[in-house]
Amino acid sequence: MARFKAFDGSQSRTIPVRPQQMNTVMPWTLYGGMSEGDLGAIYDFLSQVKPVHNRVTVFVPKASP
Repeated sequence: MARFKAFDGSQSRTIPVRPQQMNTVMPWTLYGGMSEGDLGAIYDFLSQVKPVHNRVTVFVPKASP
């Protein structure tokens, strides 16, 4: 829960990404403003869903010219 709540508040709405850094696809700031009850409900639901095993390919950016 702390990971989500770390992105609660206006100061975390814009998170800079430096060149050659990877941005996350997780919309942390959208979940950060949720109540602890809502986050707990999402956790409870996801912990009951059967896992799906997919291979994840890591994106490697091209080197800057």
